[in-house]
Amino acid sequence: MKNMMLYKSGWGTESSFVPTFKMIPTLSDCPFNEVLFDPNSKILAVVSKEKKQAYRLVPKLNDKGRPVIVTEKGVPVEVQERKLMDNFYEYYLENLDDVQRFIEMFAINSESFDWKEYFKEEKKQN
Repeated sequence: MKNMMLYKSGWGTESSFVPTFKMIPTLSDCPFNEVLFDPNSKILAVVSKEKKQAYRLVPKLNDKGRPVIVTEKGVPVEVQERKLMDNFYEYYLENLDDVQRFIEMFAINSESFDWKEYFKEEKKQN
């Protein structure tokens, strides 16, 4: 069942980039597209290959494929519309014991990759 690989990555944007780990499939029969660990909330997000249809807000596009912009009270606002789209199922593991079991069950490098370092709480500076 071990069909994913752990690797070092980051979480957030350039202004608030936090080191973390992610997982990618190593075999085509893996049931997941990707796995991401949020080091701030200590939640493991698992993105499945299975899809469901759901409505999502997306930018409304004009005939040239550009977002439609309107002005409201002097402020430019991008117009959005609801569209029925295929979305991958997402699962969120919030319990660290469950996260550990998932990693040990699916990661081929769970013993050689130090993923537990991301479980540690950061020390606050005074």
